[in-house]
Amino acid sequence: TKQNEIGIFVKKEWQGKGIGSQILELIIEKNGSGRYLANISPRNKKSIEFFKNNGFNLIQYTYEFIKS
Repeated sequence: TKQNEIGIFVKKEWQGKGIGSQILELIIEKNGSGRYLANISPRNKKSIEFFKNNGFNLIQYTYEFIKS
C-alpha cells in the first residue's frame, strides 16, 4: 500500500520453497529502502515466522473499539 504495508499469500502447495522470500525481496527491491509493515493476526503462526525469518520485528498489537 501507500503506507508500505506488505501482504503476501502463497498457496499451500508452494509454501516452504522460498517463493515468499523471493516475492518479498522483489517488492522491497522495486519500492526501495525504507520502512515496511506486515499486519498479521497473532494466530497466524506461519506468517509470523515467515516475516521474522525475513528480518521483520514485532512492534505492536492493535486493538480497536467502535461504538455504534
